[in-house]
Amino acid sequence: MIGRLSTGIVTVYLAATIVFSLARGTGDPARQILGAEASPEAVTQLQSELGLDKPLLAQYSDFLLDLVTGDLGTSIRYGASNAELIFSRLGNSILLTAVSVTAGSIIGYLIAFLGATQRGRMWDKLSTSVAGIAQSIPPFWLGLVLVYFFSIRLDWLPSGGTGSWEHVILPAVAIAVVPLAYVTRVGRTSIVSVLSEDYVLAARSRGFSGRQVLLKHVLRASAIPVVTVVGLLTGVILSSTVTVEVVFSWPGIGSLVNQAVQGRDFPLLQALAIVCAVLFVLINFIVDLLYEVLDPRIRTS
Repeated sequence: MIGRLSTGIVTVYLAATIVFSLARGTGDPARQILGAEASPEAVTQLQSELGLDKPLLAQYSDFLLDLVTGDLGTSIRYGASNAELIFSRLGNSILLTAVSVTAGSIIGYLIAFLGATQRGRMWDKLSTSVAGIAQSIPPFWLGLVLVYFFSIRLDWLPSGGTGSWEHVILPAVAIAVVPLAYVTRVGRTSIVSVLSEDYVLAARSRGFSGRQVLLKHVLRASAIPVVTVVGLLTGVILSSTVTVEVVFSWPGIGSLVNQAVQGRDFPLLQALAIVCAVLFVLINFIVDLLYEVLDPRIRTS
């Protein structure tokens, strides 16, 4: 755990350094925020407000010191603390991600299980087809289709916003196609591989029923690659649901990214990138711990 935490801290530091370097390497942030038509006086004033008039090394030192103290800066567009803006919306994004990843992963693993245990039969071909179709559907396009049918035509579910569990269904379904596709493909491959292991064949030869072998050996062993891909997808989905959140007017960090880009809110974008990096590291740390729960033979270093 200490080793993984140390690696996570180094990863966050490197991510923050990359964010800082890219922001400065693409030009003067003050000029990008104000636009090409801004006067030199306005650019100079904003540079002073953001601390961009200092030497680059001094800017970097201030940047790291602010991170250590939890200061993510102030939004130019909203005039409020970036941390307050992000964490006021983070819960909505976590809820949407949790529902979509959980639903997509469970359904995908069930489809993978049916396909792997009936190789060459109808369920196997169906699982492969479902994975391919789901992987080729853009979530934002599926979101628009869902809004058209279930909100506009049938008037069953709200088209956007928050407030009740009904508001979660359509955006969660739109995002769930991503974990469903990956879990189906990875899960089927993993289950097929485990079914051919010597200890599974030995368990069958000792007279264990097919159900006992599947529940005791196959499901647990085959879950490790699935947990890996689910962990990676959770981090990616949590930090990249911009289009889906915009389609459904969902007040999460994805829509906040969109607003920050449109408003050229450089400090807010920088803070969002760092928070997403931290979340990604935390999710992968949890996945590493789950490895040893699923298979005690695994010892991380």
